[in-house]
Amino acid sequence: MLMHVADLLEDRFNINPQRTETAAHFLLMLAAAVAFALCCTFIVAFDDIFLRFNSTANLGIGRVPTEDIITREEGSFISAILTEQERTNVLAQVPTVFSPADPGVARQQRDLTVQILAYIDNVRADSYASLNQQIADIKAITSLKLAESEDSISAILQLPDDSWLQVRNEIVLVLERVMSAEIRAADLERARAQLPNQVSLRLSEQQSRIVTEITSDLIRANTFENPDQTTINQAAALANVEDQQRQFIAGQIVAPAGQRIDALSFEALQELGLLARTSNRAPRILRALLASSLVAALLALYISRFEAHLIASDSSDLLLIAVLFLVALAAMRAFGNANIYLMPAAALGIVYVAISTPNLAIVAAIGFAFLSSLLSRSPSLEIASLIAAGNIGAILTLRHAGRLNNYFLAGLFIGLANAAIVAIFALQIGFGPNDGANMLQALFSGVLIVPTTAFGVMYALTVLFNLATPFKLMDLSQPSKPLLQRLLREAPGTYQHSLQVANLAEQAAQAIGADTQITHVASLYHDIGKMSNPFFFTENQQHIPNPHDALDDPYRSADIIINHTIEGDQIAKRHNLPHRIREFIREHHGTTQVYVFYQRALAAAGDKNNIDIADFSYPGPIPQSRETAIVMMADSCESASRAVKPQTNEEITDLVHGIIEGKRNNGQLDDSNLTLNELRKIEETFIDIFRGLFHPRIDYAKAVQLPPQREPERAAALSTNNGEPAIVASSVSADKPRKARITTAKAAPKATAPDLTTEPERAEDQPTPRLDAPLNEPDASTVMEEEEPLADVPFLPKRNGNKSTKHPASNIDEVDEPA
Repeated sequence: MLMHVADLLEDRFNINPQRTETAAHFLLMLAAAVAFALCCTFIVAFDDIFLRFNSTANLGIGRVPTEDIITREEGSFISAILTEQERTNVLAQVPTVFSPADPGVARQQRDLTVQILAYIDNVRADSYASLNQQIADIKAITSLKLAESEDSISAILQLPDDSWLQVRNEIVLVLERVMSAEIRAADLERARAQLPNQVSLRLSEQQSRIVTEITSDLIRANTFENPDQTTINQAAALANVEDQQRQFIAGQIVAPAGQRIDALSFEALQELGLLARTSNRAPRILRALLASSLVAALLALYISRFEAHLIASDSSDLLLIAVLFLVALAAMRAFGNANIYLMPAAALGIVYVAISTPNLAIVAAIGFAFLSSLLSRSPSLEIASLIAAGNIGAILTLRHAGRLNNYFLAGLFIGLANAAIVAIFALQIGFGPNDGANMLQALFSGVLIVPTTAFGVMYALTVLFNLATPFKLMDLSQPSKPLLQRLLREAPGTYQHSLQVANLAEQAAQAIGADTQITHVASLYHDIGKMSNPFFFTENQQHIPNPHDALDDPYRSADIIINHTIEGDQIAKRHNLPHRIREFIREHHGTTQVYVFYQRALAAAGDKNNIDIADFSYPGPIPQSRETAIVMMADSCESASRAVKPQTNEEITDLVHGIIEGKRNNGQLDDSNLTLNELRKIEETFIDIFRGLFHPRIDYAKAVQLPPQREPERAAALSTNNGEPAIVASSVSADKPRKARITTAKAAPKATAPDLTTEPERAEDQPTPRLDAPLNEPDASTVMEEEEPLADVPFLPKRNGNKSTKHPASNIDEVDEPA
């Protein structure tokens, strides 16, 4: 629909389709944000929209009553305003506590002074420097302000040596004398002003001025505030403050007519029940609308800036996040007034972090806490803090969503955080008898109710919406799943390849902090499309010729190879795999090219202008997330390593670096949000794993040698009764003589006895034998011819104005083969 509109606007008004698509996405996002804000407003202001309140008074702070408001009965209450005023007055009378003078400061300044004076000595003694150079050298002393007075510097340089020695010694003495007393930061200027009185009268006026100027810059405060002791003294003083109680007798005027109501009078009106419920429906609805619009705008800006893939891809994930938010807010509206401390509000954070990213979960949780605090008629900071702390705590502590015990560990943290919030607000106004029960309820809710609710919600989401929740991914990762069993039977080479890719991708995802669980599970299924034509992929071509040679049609061969992503997506859809896993199947080759068959087509055509590169390109799209990009690179590196079989660290490094750089240079990683630092970590992870996989082997043939006197027997032993060659293995022990054991192995046609002086062929699929185990020569019929590495080729240019309707054109994958 959108493409038709874009084409129509381009034909009629010559508007770029890209601009039309961008505008459509913006309008869609704006409409979704407006709808979300209206739904939130409806929930928050539900009571004000559907209920009416009779108004008997319309008073507030700053209002002027037209008649005296009096109390008809005796009453008393604890005034929070007067109590706070008394606490403030008491705190103002508590003096600030300072620590004793720190001798370390004086010692540090004395050492600095000695260094500065030694430096000045060197400058004075430099007979080769001009006067201007000496002045510049002294100005370079950053600890002194002599740069502002060249006269003082000139005087220092022109003093005779004996006069300068007197000045030098006096500076140290005066500094030690002044710094031995307590000097606070506020008293620094006073201490500097008294320096002339500390200088010896034996010095001349010029010498005294130099001593004063240098010492003034070196004095520092050596005693500081002791906030801990001050806080203790303040707490002790506040402990003696009693709650200020106000008493009213019947008939006493609370708010006189003609005078503005201040905060103290308004408090009395509230506590004595002299204010009736007012019908401020419009302001309350407007308040809810503004708050909801603010939350919707912030969420929309965050998603468009940091979670753009939720808009670009299937919008069902974004819709689900919004629906969960609204359902949780409606639940708070319906049941929150009963007992807010038992409400499992933090379950929203657990569910969000399981189905989305932690950052988005935190932003949504803060907005949810803000709107929840407005559900009561008096906005409550305690409710907002309670919900925000619980949700953020759940998001930050739930690191591995696939482990059940982690949910209860997160619940324990939620319970403790909620109990702490209750205690904080209870201690603010005085710990009452009900506060202990509220703390226990908050703890119980976090430990048990929140995890249980989160389990139930995620199970419902898994069943109803087929989401890639941690529990769904745990189930899909089981080797006994029918689809994996089918892949193992029909395409065993692809199955083993997928296992290796899963291991590579999972370690790389862990290195950069990506989602390891979805990366591992999706890697297991990323090549299920090869089951449609398994023998057209080299990893499954064991004991059979390459069917592409018999096909002898590069276009058909390319279609078969390319279609494994399309057919894999269709198989995943038929088997009801989550949409998130299907993204890996579609994106793990991006828009790269099947270069082998392009070369064959080019050789047959003779002219590259007769070939459309799009016919040899994967349909894409390119990876839209870090996880799919990791699988793309792991897939290419694993396939290339099987073909090249690097033997040295340098070969491994060059192979991995070349593939990753090729993906980056070809633009395959442009939409993945991977940083250069993350690419470096991924490359290092792959290299480390391949170094372990392609590690050097011991030359067992050279290690196993028989004594010279047994050569005739050894030669005879190389032939068994049926004429097949035998393998000789040695049992080596430190305290026992060597013993040779003979084991037979089926020989290939025209096989000869093995040469024990040469190193056996390296193969990563052969286990490393022990020295005390027989060395069995592999069956010649099982040895596959290794693929030759692809030659480096220049990038193919895109053809302007000639886009294939079958596949979009793109750059060429540097290392891509039919495997």
